[in-house]
Amino acid sequence: MELQAEEQRTPASLPAERSPSLGMASTGGPGGSRSLELSERGAGGAAGGAHNFYRGQVSPSASAMMPLKWDPNLKVIAEGYAAQCVWSHNPTLGDTGENLFAGTGPLDLRVAMEKWFLERQDYDFANNSCDEDKMCGHYTQMVWADTHRVGCAFHLCSSMVGLGWERVSFLVCNYYPAGNYEDVRPYVEGDWCSRCPELPEM
Repeated sequence: MELQAEEQRTPASLPAERSPSLGMASTGGPGGSRSLELSERGAGGAAGGAHNFYRGQVSPSASAMMPLKWDPNLKVIAEGYAAQCVWSHNPTLGDTGENLFAGTGPLDLRVAMEKWFLERQDYDFANNSCDEDKMCGHYTQMVWADTHRVGCAFHLCSSMVGLGWERVSFLVCNYYPAGNYEDVRPYVEGDWCSRCPELPEM
């Protein structure tokens, strides 16, 4: 589990806090903070779709990577933790993985996902290693082949414990089962989906 913080003054060209294209719904929160709900059809669907898009972009290709499905229970866990506005990982997750992102501008979900994925530039698949002083854990959790459920939530925090910033957009994504096991690659290399299990019909 890793954290990624970004302090930026967001340019006016970026989407506003309540972008209709992401289906965000604003609700009141304590201390002047707000929760923005991610639903399966709205921003939650965008989050799941973005994860699966990036999972299909790995290099070398993966022989068996499970598609991620949106999990409302993981979303509820993410919502509860995001509302705490604490810059550290949830200590109660057990076998659930977690990625965190924080920024001082309005959250653009697509930008956050892309930043996680671009950590692959610092990851060496052959050696299963990350460049010194770099973070790769967001990327490897995103593309962990056996992970098959995801749920995300974000909260607009008036302040953030552990960062000292004000008006922080805080994104939490939870994954089941967790990835990032030591000395284990995130997936098995091979022709794309050549060893994918057959998914049962819904």
